[in-house]
Amino acid sequence: EYIKQNAGNSTTIVNDADFLEQMLNSGIINVYFDYNSDQPYNQSVGGLKFVSDYLKAKPGASLDIVGYADPVGGTAFNNDLSKRRAENVKKILVENGANASQLTTIGQGEDTEFKNSPTSSHQLARRVIFRVK
Repeated sequence: EYIKQNAGNSTTIVNDADFLEQMLNSGIINVYFDYNSDQPYNQSVGGLKFVSDYLKAKPGASLDIVGYADPVGGTAFNNDLSKRRAENVKKILVENGANASQLTTIGQGEDTEFKNSPTSSHQLARRVIFRVK
């Protein structure tokens, strides 16, 4: 919807599977989570429509759904939390018509890029990203 509104109501961009693939691989479409939560922010699940559209346009494609946690908490806790985040995003996608066989979940644990960063930036680490395989 955002792209339609900002591209002169042209749907050719939205329906272009190659464009959607670029969006997925570039990290534009992420799903974010609150501290210690495996349920995504409501305002960040809108991008999942693009993921569903991509999967419908390319039924032979497959995606990795990769969950991350911030640096707070131990390794085992963060591995489990990041896996649950990825699983919940997969569940939302399947509920919205995506084929589960196209989706693989990965719990990446702590995003080490945020290890020595200020706590205020940890929100960016608590996310799920997508990788087209």
